[in-house]
Amino acid sequence: MGRDFISTQEWSREELEQVLKLAKEGRSPSEIGVILRDRYGVPLV
Repeated sequence: MGRDFISTQEWSREELEQVLKLAKEGRSPSEIGVILRDRYGVPLV
């Protein structure tokens, strides 16, 4: 069974592409959240 969630966050195409790129590099969800927060200023991923 997959993980279901409700998101109120609006995502830009660039943010989504960055998440996919980091995931393909083998980064964990926690690492991706920290990177997006620290490097790109994305709040509460």
